Amino acid sequence: MLRVLLLILVFVSMTAYAQTKEEIPAITEHPFDEFGMAANGDIKARMDNFWANLANDPTAQGYIVNYGSARDVARRETMIRSYIRFRQIDAARTTFIRGGFLKEIRTQLWIVPSGAQPPPIMPTAEKVDEFGKLSAKNWKARFDEVLLKQENNCSNQIYIIIYAQEKIANSLGKKYLDYVVSKRGCGLDPRRVFVVRGKFFRKQRTEIWIVPPDAEPPTP
Repeated sequence: MLRVLLLILVFVSMTAYAQTKEEIPAITEHPFDEFGMAANGDIKARMDNFWANLANDPTAQGYIVNYGSARDVARRETMIRSYIRFRQIDAARTTFIRGGFLKEIRTQLWIVPSGAQPPPIMPTAEKVDEFGKLSAKNWKARFDEVLLKQENNCSNQIYIIIYAQEKIANSLGKKYLDYVVSKRGCGLDPRRVFVVRGKFFRKQRTEIWIVPPDAEPPTP
């Protein structure tokens, strides 16, 4: 009798597992639509098509993922939100995600089934620090903090963008690289560090970016 009960329990458990497994929606691998620079009329037409298809599945969630500079992403998001209000679309069915930095604006539209994971986010460069004119002690401390966090990320690259007059930028770039060379450890490998001179502005500024593999490097 005990053996029969155990067999029944195993069968019920396997059946429940199979049902649960079947009920989990497949991960959405590709966006419903994707576009970069586009006229407002084209964007509105794409959004109308996106919402029409989203309406076919009342349980699905729409995701709008924008990549680009902070300014470009904000503008694209504002334009789409304004159109949502104009078209009287249920805003709760659409989730906005700021994906990160790309050289040019890019928008991905995703339709994700109920219970499925949110859309994957592409690897992008991240600005982790920014400072103006500092003493050597202070900028070294800023670099130490950034580089320490990269010790276990041996595949990431570090981009340093210097906005200053050419002579000052060249001098600072050499100092930054020399300082990195003086360090030890995987995360401080100078071969992963790139110095880029940006445009000259009235106030000197340095940006430190972390760039994962396959991500676009930042542009000044």
